[in-house]
Amino acid sequence: MRNLHPSPTTHDRTKAAVLLITDNCSSSPVQFSQVLVESLQSSSETDASRSQSLELHIQARVAEELNRIRERETQTLADIEKRIAASYPPEGPAAAKSNISALASQPLSLESPRVPFAGTEFDRVPATSAPAESNDEAAAINPKMISSGRVAKEIEALRESLATRPTIRKLDPELETAREGVVKCLRDNQKRPLDCWQEVDTFKREVARLEKEWVQKMIS
Repeated sequence: MRNLHPSPTTHDRTKAAVLLITDNCSSSPVQFSQVLVESLQSSSETDASRSQSLELHIQARVAEELNRIRERETQTLADIEKRIAASYPPEGPAAAKSNISALASQPLSLESPRVPFAGTEFDRVPATSAPAESNDEAAAINPKMISSGRVAKEIEALRESLATRPTIRKLDPELETAREGVVKCLRDNQKRPLDCWQEVDTFKREVARLEKEWVQKMIS
């Protein structure tokens, strides 16, 4: 007798196997590794702690930039001392005064209020005082020796003047705006700190811009 039901083809058998696997997967629960579960349970990091860590990192970067500014100020002070020492030739204070005036007109490498040179103290010495007369006599005998003494006094005056200045200056307005944007975004998105990537990127660009400007000023 002839079989009226055709034998199933390969396509039919494959389709049936796929349906069987799908039914088994939908009926069985999804299982996770015990190591993964324990790691998630033992982790103490939250969205708030992550945002706080990011803010601390930003503050540390700002503090690092301020330290670089202080180091550049110290280096500039050393350059000023070298210039003053080099401005005193052996022929005496008169020529040294003219060299200091020419030196004061040269631009400094640090963008800050220029510290006045102490060369104007030559005009402030009273002519009738006893120390002035003794200094004039010493200058007539050995001009180079009296110039070295005045160099030491002027260097000390520069140190005192820089010590009285505030060491922390206001941040660049654009950098301050970018920093406030990052802080505001982190506060508004405490549970989604990664949404503040644009503000963080803007802050990084401003820091890189300031670094580039400092480098150009130092080499110019």
